[in-house]
Amino acid sequence: MSFDLDLSSFITYRDREVLEQVRDISREKVTEHENQDINVGIIDSEREFYTAFALDIVTRIKTSLENGKSLVLHGPVTPLVPGSLLQTERADVTILGGVADAVEVNMS
Repeated sequence: MSFDLDLSSFITYRDREVLEQVRDISREKVTEHENQDINVGIIDSEREFYTAFALDIVTRIKTSLENGKSLVLHGPVTPLVPGSLLQTERADVTILGGVADAVEVNMS
C-alpha cells in the first residue's frame, strides 16, 4: 500500500517536480546564490532574527536619510512586527494599518 501526499489546496503553484526540487535543497546549498550582491543566511534563533531584521531596517533608513534618497520598506506582519512601514519621502514615515494606534515614530 502506498501513500501519495498531495499539495495543500491553498498552494497556488502546482508544479510538483519543481516543488520537490526546491524541497530537496540542503541547508548548506540554500545560502548559495549566483549573484554575489545577494546575501542569504540562516538564523536559527528567533531573537537573533528579529534583532538582525530591526538593525537592517534602521540601517537602511539611516543610509537613505544621509544620502537624501527615498526609501520604501514593507515588512512582514507578525506578533513582533505588527505592521508595515512605508517611507516615501525624506524624513517622512507613514504607518499603514491598525498598528498606527499603538506606535509612535519620530524621525528627527
